Amino acid sequence: MASIVSHLNAFLYGRISAFHSCNGLLAMVFSFSCSRVKEFVVYNPTTREFKLIPTIDTVDCYKVLNIVFDPVKSDHYKLICICWDRSESSVYRFSVYSSEIGVWKNTGEMEIEELICERGVLWNGGLHWISHWNYSVCFDVDNECIGPHRYAIREPGKHADVWYFGESGGRLFYIDVNEPQGMLFDVFELELKRDCLYWSVKYQVDLAPLTTLYPQMLNENCSLSFEERFEFYTTSFLVDERKKKAGLVISLAGKIISYDINKLTVLELANVEVDAYYGPRRGFYRWDWASQHVKTLTCL
Repeated sequence: MASIVSHLNAFLYGRISAFHSCNGLLAMVFSFSCSRVKEFVVYNPTTREFKLIPTIDTVDCYKVLNIVFDPVKSDHYKLICICWDRSESSVYRFSVYSSEIGVWKNTGEMEIEELICERGVLWNGGLHWISHWNYSVCFDVDNECIGPHRYAIREPGKHADVWYFGESGGRLFYIDVNEPQGMLFDVFELELKRDCLYWSVKYQVDLAPLTTLYPQMLNENCSLSFEERFEFYTTSFLVDERKKKAGLVISLAGKIISYDINKLTVLELANVEVDAYYGPRRGFYRWDWASQHVKTLTCL
């Protein structure tokens, strides 16, 4: 683990209201307290180069950016802007910006419940998002359109607090609690078979034994529901098929640890402090507050 120093403060005076990363490039939305003006920025933390992107003129209250950058395919990147209004909270509007062309294009809209649109994941040529209602959707990057299908994870109508959604080793994973009164977690994988995508359980991980080493993982307040007593978050799930390894990166009070789910071993990675800005569960990071850092010399 290492620190990355940003040099954007010398040029932009605002708050980062949304950010997204992909293969070494960051896309950010800057908001300013004195006005409703927003700035779109693409930033390369390796070269410290940044570029201002033209904003989209809409009446929607909320805007987030996702960036798609695959250096194996192209030196160019695409931005997907997702907009929605509080009065139509489940209707999301999608627009695409290509660095090769330099203009925005509206690509349609879709009604989706509680989409975690700030954290799209690039996998298999598509940008995937997860919903709190146990399904995922996919944006076709090449054809620049949102796909019509919802890929169900569990039974319809079940609300979930997403514990992880991301890619590792060329595979796409989703993690959710299996037992409402326990610490057993299901690790799902999105698979492609016969031209169909579907979610299936690949691993089951019991984190209860970890509480012997780290009793601070559970709040002693018995008036809370069992899941509310969890004093930790999973920030990443990593697989290495060549070394036959699979493990969780877990953030708990003051520490980041990794847990090998095959060998059942723990490695303490770092001692950390979390900014109090991040809500009531101070002291540990959620998965959607962490991003993998990849170095790239790509020019913007």
